[in-house]
Amino acid sequence: SSCRLDDLVSISGLSERLGRHATSASPADSPLLSAIEGLTGSDLRRTLLRYGYEGFDGFGRIVYDTWLRDARADTLETVTPELIRVARLSERWWRLVEQLFETNDIKGVVLGHVEYAPYALIAWHAMARGVPVFYVWQLVPNTIRLLRDPTELGRRQAPEQRHQIEHIMSALDLSDAGFLD
Repeated sequence: SSCRLDDLVSISGLSERLGRHATSASPADSPLLSAIEGLTGSDLRRTLLRYGYEGFDGFGRIVYDTWLRDARADTLETVTPELIRVARLSERWWRLVEQLFETNDIKGVVLGHVEYAPYALIAWHAMARGVPVFYVWQLVPNTIRLLRDPTELGRRQAPEQRHQIEHIMSALDLSDAGFLD
């Protein structure tokens, strides 16, 4: 069966609008910030990584991964203004994406990332509603992975993708050795 594309929802440009005043909230305004307030080191990381939000057990991991990418840091030791910004922005994305799914008849989602906010949040909302997510996996050319279950967000690679990576790495090794052009 086929369907007609009525509207294309693009998230470009929304981050800037959602991010305004993202650092001005007090911990009382955010369940996540309340949960990590005053924590440091491994207690902070453990609490954040285990934090679930409105049924999504991976929410804290998405915030942490997004913070690592944005801050270009190795690990998290204290609650920083950047972490507060990412947490608040992720909560805002959560509500916006939820509203998009509640007010639109979304048939499918195409994403190039599923590890960071807002992409992982879009994927979770889609799969929680039975909407397929077509994940264009950028490390293996011409690979699209179909995600249908929110538990698949925790898996980094499907077995066939691991095989493709091993094949590519093997070819690169042969090329480096002068066996392939």
